[in-house]
Amino acid sequence: MENVNLSVLFLTTSMPVWLGIVLAVVGLVIGLVVLFVYKMTAEKKVGSAKERVRAIEEQAKTEAERIKEQGREESKRALKEALLEAK
Repeated sequence: MENVNLSVLFLTTSMPVWLGIVLAVVGLVIGLVVLFVYKMTAEKKVGSAKERVRAIEEQAKTEAERIKEQGREESKRALKEALLEAK
């Protein structure tokens, strides 16, 4: 098939107009279904990621509060020891 002009092949095909319209509509419907499924999957992934972020933030806040409380206790203990040594 050397030097075959493909546009000539499409122009000489005797496909009924209604068949072309049906194929175009079917292609459009399939494209819309694929787009919808892709969108739903992407939204699920984003929602899942947001939940993980919220959980990590909450865990970080809890850990920060624990560390802060631990620091307070250590500073109280150090102050008591310093006061006892001063006496």
